[in-house]
Amino acid sequence: AASLNERGLRTRTGKPFVKNSFFQIFRNRRYIGEYRYKDIVTPGGIPAIVDQDLFDRVQQRFEQNRIAHGRPAKEDVSYLLTTKLFCGKCGTLMGGESGTSHMGNTYYYYKCGNAKRHGKAHCDLKAIRKEPLERFVVDTAIKVIFSDEIIERLIDLVMEAQQKENTRLPIPERPAP
Repeated sequence: AASLNERGLRTRTGKPFVKNSFFQIFRNRRYIGEYRYKDIVTPGGIPAIVDQDLFDRVQQRFEQNRIAHGRPAKEDVSYLLTTKLFCGKCGTLMGGESGTSHMGNTYYYYKCGNAKRHGKAHCDLKAIRKEPLERFVVDTAIKVIFSDEIIERLIDLVMEAQQKENTRLPIPERPAP
């Protein structure tokens, strides 16, 4: 992607290439001459620029990579700060990412979305470890929320609301039978 972008090439929508741009390109059956209109598929409907054998080998490689032999299934890891954390260098949202050490340990990080999509050339902020960052944010939030000043204000608001609710309403008189 970086090589194509350096040469000034762009996607058909005029955007720079990213790694996911190639997934769509390599899956496109038009390259083997298959034309599709809605649910109607016409083999040989357009000129093929890739032979069927090469296309099939690429699809097979995608399938092998998808299965990723020997790797455990992806863990369901929640990133508490997703959609709330912004890069301090470029202002882009940061997202969750994981990495595995040479010893096989998995580590979780928050990484700048700009760096994830476009590489270090767009933002060189290093990934931040998930656990210490989330612990810091939660501890700080607890200190702020449960500070004496905030608790005093909450007590005042609750007392005020309770006094408004406890005002006596006149009881309507019953009509005589």
